Formats: sequence, C-alpha cells, structure tokens
Amino acid sequence: MKFTINDAYGIHARVATQIVNLVDLYSGALILVVNGKRASGSSIIGLMQLETRKGDIVSLEYLKPMKNQFEFEKLLSKIIEG
Repeated sequence: MKFTINDAYGIHARVATQIVNLVDLYSGALILVVNGKRASGSSIIGLMQLETRKGDIVSLEYLKPMKNQFEFEKLLSKIIEG
C-alpha cells in the first residue's frame, strides 16, 4: 500500500504520534519507507527522522499481520493524505 503525503510539513510530531497510536491500536508491526529511508511505525522519533515533505510517497512493509488491515489502511490514509 502506498500513500502520498499532503501535509505541507510532512510527517511532523503530531502526525507521527497519530501513526504510532494507530499502529498500537491495531496491534501492528510495520515499517514505513520514504525515499529509501525506513522507520518503525512504532517510533515517533523514527518517523520524524524520515524528513518527509509534501508529495513524498510512503510505502508500508508489514512485519506481522495487522488486525483488520483494510480498516487500518483506511484510517492511516486519512492521517497521511489528509
């Protein structure tokens, strides 16, 4: 699954916190990949270190099955794509 970042500030502290909380809620383990950089979906600092910008493409790599993956991706899309 891929998402396009629409926030002018990329994945900043608030967005990173929302992503981490969502991953935790769905008991997931995944890696977000942007421009060749990788970060755990469970790490606020790691997500912010991706240094994303508006228009960047985010790919997901699941490390274990996610509870209700379709619903998770729908909610993640709202966070990342606005």
